[in-house]
Amino acid sequence: MPEDLGLAALQALLGEAAETGPFLHDRDSRLVYALIDLQGGIGWSERCPGVRLLSVGAHLAAPSPELEWLNTSVVWAHMPPTPEPTSPARLAAALDAVTTPDRSAA
Repeated sequence: MPEDLGLAALQALLGEAAETGPFLHDRDSRLVYALIDLQGGIGWSERCPGVRLLSVGAHLAAPSPELEWLNTSVVWAHMPPTPEPTSPARLAAALDAVTTPDRSAA
């Protein structure tokens, strides 16, 4: 997903009590990747433009969490102590929260 959207969603998720899974930030391409459980029923690109699910055959290079200094272009924006994927429903709700205009400002 685009960097601004992904980092905003990450901040929204981190504000909740539930555990948030790993988020990878590719600074060069300005993209953020969230590791989620695979579940059907969420049309990511229809729900939020610019967000897509990587499919079979896609490759994603990820740095070792222990060697953050090795690569400054691709970094872990969030790596919990026990990395478990984020719930797709929680990610979808966070994306909705950061892309829906604040109605209270009207």
